[in-house]
Amino acid sequence: MADYSYGVSDHHIELYRRKAAECRKQAENCLDYPNRQMWLNLADDWIKMAQEVERRTGMENPDRAEIIKRANKLWEQAGSPEGRAEEFYHQAEQELKQERSSQMPPARNSDQPPS
Repeated sequence: MADYSYGVSDHHIELYRRKAAECRKQAENCLDYPNRQMWLNLADDWIKMAQEVERRTGMENPDRAEIIKRANKLWEQAGSPEGRAEEFYHQAEQELKQERSSQMPPARNSDQPPS
């Protein structure tokens, strides 16, 4: 698969997902099987591109259980204050996203061959 991570943002991921939805809609309107399959395959390609960009840029969202575990740890470290659960949840989510993005190798220009 091509390196799509160079110069992309969450805007591109949303665009790829919209394109996939458009292709699925076209597939629903197709009366013949070959064209329907073509549209569904194209939708799958758009989704794969979005997922690859998310993976390479660290933009994948941490799962809820992981966020809650981190939020509880932060809450306990802060002395278990009342009424701040949402604050700790968002802080945990941001920390996990930041950690993932810092673990990603730097994006390379897709015009350059891999080393």
